[in-house]
Amino acid sequence: IPITLKCSQCGHIFSPPKGEHFFAPCPSCGEEFGHGMETGRELYVQHIEAE
Repeated sequence: IPITLKCSQCGHIFSPPKGEHFFAPCPSCGEEFGHGMETGRELYVQHIEAE
């Protein structure tokens, strides 16, 4: 699931440039720090076994 960030300053939701997850200025207002992660923490389960 792709990473999307939410700017702490203006609330704009954006995808950081590929490989730039730690330093990704907001494309709307230019804020560099304090973004929250909106998506990207999820994962897909391909296989599960249970008894």
